[in-house]
Amino acid sequence: MVTLQNIIDQLTYPSEMEEKRAIAKILLEDKYEVDKNLFLVTNEFSIPEDELAKDVSKLNSGIPIQQVVGFTYFMDHKFEVNETVLIPRPETEELVTILLNEFLPVDSEISLLDIGTGSGCIPISLKKALPNANVKAWDISPKALETATKNAILNNCIVTFEQVDILSHKEKSVQAFDLIVSNPPYVMDSEKLEMSEHVLSHEPHLALFVSDNDPLIFYSKISSYAFNNLKKGGLLAFEINSALGKETSRIVQDNGFEETELRQDIFGKDRFIFAKK
Repeated sequence: MVTLQNIIDQLTYPSEMEEKRAIAKILLEDKYEVDKNLFLVTNEFSIPEDELAKDVSKLNSGIPIQQVVGFTYFMDHKFEVNETVLIPRPETEELVTILLNEFLPVDSEISLLDIGTGSGCIPISLKKALPNANVKAWDISPKALETATKNAILNNCIVTFEQVDILSHKEKSVQAFDLIVSNPPYVMDSEKLEMSEHVLSHEPHLALFVSDNDPLIFYSKISSYAFNNLKKGGLLAFEINSALGKETSRIVQDNGFEETELRQDIFGKDRFIFAKK
């Protein structure tokens, strides 16, 4: 028999006790399917200790709990995650929530595109909420697209995934979109020193980092593409680097979007841009 405290005591990473407790509970609930209500009535759980020891070793080496478990939740939907895709962040969940609450009626028969889809959490969550929408998603990574495709099947929804490098993409879209959304790479190389080792070692740098010499390269290219391929009145939505809010907003405006809103996240940081064509 294993107790929650046994697992906490074996964890050497992270150092904070509350974070250790949260990780131990996620491991028990998601990997070993312990009902969370059992924590109220017992401290002991019957789980395979050899397998648990391997999981604890992975966690202590810095592998994120979501990768150890093999999945995470985003907008209450289950998503497979691995080292080929970013683990979905709360900020991205906030972006999707804003889109659904303020811009996209549930019965919308819209056409939308997600650029840099990763795990597919954005387009799949939008499709789940907007069953009549025509949803397309691009990524440069074939391995990420493989994971995203699995997640669409897991969530029983239809999303068209395509391998596209937006930085070299020149072909005009055959259809006009009502919404183009993107959470592209935006962490500058110089910001790596501020990031946790488990992120640097276990999440794809291709999806995270941009050169300090041209940190807004994706925003410039996507804004240009969006202005040429959105319908009149269509919406461009970005998650952005909080340190470059005004600069990113200016890039969007320079590409033709006159109606542009820079919005803060729940922590008061510049985090989103919404621009109408």
